Amino acid sequence: MEILRPRWSSATFLLYAGGLTVLAAANSAYTYLASQYGDAAFAAWALLMLAVLLGIAVAKRGRTRITAGLFAVSASVAFTVFVGALWRWFGWLSQPKSLFHGFHLSMLALELLSLWFASGLRRGFRFPLLTLLVYGWSWVFVTDLVSNGGNWSATVTLLFGLALLPAAAAVDGGDRRPYGFWMHVVSGLTVGGALVFWWHSGNWHFALLALAGLVFVGVAEVSGRSSWAVLGAVGIAFAGAHFIFEWWRHGLLFFSAHGEPRGWVPPVGLAILGAVYLALGLGLTRRARG
Repeated sequence: MEILRPRWSSATFLLYAGGLTVLAAANSAYTYLASQYGDAAFAAWALLMLAVLLGIAVAKRGRTRITAGLFAVSASVAFTVFVGALWRWFGWLSQPKSLFHGFHLSMLALELLSLWFASGLRRGFRFPLLTLLVYGWSWVFVTDLVSNGGNWSATVTLLFGLALLPAAAAVDGGDRRPYGFWMHVVSGLTVGGALVFWWHSGNWHFALLALAGLVFVGVAEVSGRSSWAVLGAVGIAFAGAHFIFEWWRHGLLFFSAHGEPRGWVPPVGLAILGAVYLALGLGLTRRARG
């Protein structure tokens, strides 16, 4: 079976919207069931939901592969919930203060099993979106294994994202290219997330975040993956919002603020931000034509 290559269309959009809404419904159902039943009953409900979602995925596999793949994504999440519920019932599941706090064998085993199940579903359904779960769980497992939260977890996250980038580029050059898109997404999110963790307060931090956004746009051009441009634009937007607010409330550089905030600052700041986006887009267009 070849790797599915979804093509953008109205039908594809609606299928993805429906599949992701089903996933949201399942998560809402878990919250409700956990509040209404004890550990044993909740584990039984979680097993039933896993069986239903996986059964639909298998039944749709030979008919509508996109639908089958989307239900496989939901089944992957359902598997993690079921194993966690089962271990909680048995008293095996640790309760860390945060995701990466402390060394907990049960959490590491749960993460590794979730990675294994998502990888198996990707082999069976050849659905690219499952790659997001595969490498997402890979990041969680590696970071949880070698760090304990805080700056060290952010450092591991950054290194994971940087290491994933050449791997994604290698996949882009072969038959597994559809998987490469989601590898780039995870790489960009982990690198960007680490930078935001460090640079989220003060003018210098946001200036560095804006520069990192420009670097992301450069990576998008080199790699040919627009996800980097999207994440770079988000980083520039965060920095822009910070500086617009500072200019509006307190003043920046030679523009000191006195009295009430000035209402003309937000439209001017947004116009400048829009001009930056346009300049970047036009620059990339010219380079592509050249």
